Formats: sequence, structure tokens, C-alpha cells
Amino acid sequence: GMKCWLDGAFQQMVANRSDMYSFNSRVKRVENLLRKLDEKIDSNMLTDDLDWTEVDNYDDLKLNIDDIVGGRLITFFVKDIPDLMIYLTGFKHFCVREITIHDMLNKPVLYQDTIKKLNITNEVCSNILTSFPEKQRIQFDVNIKEFHPGCIVEQIPYEIRLNTNGYVGAHLIIQPLPDDDYWNNEPGLHDKFELQIRSLIHEAWSEIQHKVIYKGERMPEDVKLARASQFTTLSSILSSCEDGLYDAAYPISDSDET
Repeated sequence: GMKCWLDGAFQQMVANRSDMYSFNSRVKRVENLLRKLDEKIDSNMLTDDLDWTEVDNYDDLKLNIDDIVGGRLITFFVKDIPDLMIYLTGFKHFCVREITIHDMLNKPVLYQDTIKKLNITNEVCSNILTSFPEKQRIQFDVNIKEFHPGCIVEQIPYEIRLNTNGYVGAHLIIQPLPDDDYWNNEPGLHDKFELQIRSLIHEAWSEIQHKVIYKGERMPEDVKLARASQFTTLSSILSSCEDGLYDAAYPISDSDET
């Protein structure tokens, strides 16, 4: 039910919007769910006061994991993502419950434009920036009614995660509205799902990096770190290439500059 609706609804968005390139969805496989649960238990990851050691059945799992059903929305450019996120928060047939923005620590390309679009100053974000060993996080709430007065939620929590691995993208946790005729009252359609948004270039980078580093052949840790460092460098290079493509696609004329 959920996957079929996602395919239909977002494919229609892709057809109607010039900033969307493609959409695909997937249902997480059982072995991947079990692996994710094992990782959370082994690393003692307790989030939102939920004890992962007490997950005994599928219903418990659905409450604790938001991406059993997931979608991936590909844009042409990273610069398209901030406006697209604002558009999706106003979609009247579902609620965006939270947004996580992943960006590079040393050469950020996404979070700064997002802050500008949301009218949040860099000074405010700097004041709440917390350092971690390998990443930094910024958390804040956005009054979404400033953009969509009719939205049923008033605030949406945002988290910006700055990383050293080169990944760039936005992850939205979305929940359909259960009393909306748009869903045809299909049972099981109202669970949350995760929507990942990436640019075309960063989607290619992410797929290759994930295959080599996380799902590839086993390798010594020092070799893995060296290859991961290569991917981080390549992400920065590809971002520069994407900027060049954007400038070629949307050149600034003399009249625009004056």
C-alpha cells in the first residue's frame, strides 16, 4: 500500500517539477532490519528513551524504525534541495515530522543555503553548534506556518549533521494523514516513511561509496580508512563540478547582476 502510493505520488511530482530528476522507493528487507536492530543493540544506541533490547515483535520494530518503507528523490542540483524541502513541508496529504540535513564539515554545500531559505541566521546556528569527535550537529525548530499557514503542524524539528565522509543529502521523516480521502482509506498506509533527497551527482557518489566502503569486500582497517579518505576528497571535487554545471545551466546575465 505505502510503496504503491509513494511511487504514484512522487512520480507525478517529478513529472510536474523541473527541479526533480527521478524517484524510486523500496521496502527494507528482513535481513537488513535485523542487522540494523543488532547494530543498535550492540552499540547501545538508545534514542527517544526507547530501549532497543525490548523490541520483541514487528509492531515494536515499526514504532522504533522510520525507514521500513523509504523513498529516494533525486534532484538535478544540491541547490534545488532547500526549496524542495520547503515545498514538501506544505504538501497537504502528509506531514513532515522531522528533517535531517547531512553536509560536509570542511566544504559544506547544502546547510548554509537551507539556513538562508528558512530565514535563520548563521549566528544563531553557530551559537548552538556542538562539536563531536567526527561530526558536528545543529538542532533547531522551524515555524513552518510562516511558509505554509494552513499546515497542521506548527513547528518541524531540523537537525544539521556535518560529517567528514563527504555525504550530502536531506532525510525527511514523513507521516501520511490518516483521515484524508486522498489515501482511499487503505489499511497500513499511515505508517511513517523516510524520504532521502540527493542531487544526481551526489547520488552516484553515494551509491559507489556505499558499495565499496560498507558493502564491499572485507579489507584491513587502514586500507578502508585510506579509501574512505579518497571518497571524501572526491565528494568535494564533484561538488565543484556540480557548481560548474549549475552555472552553465543557469548563467547569470549582465542584467541579473545589476
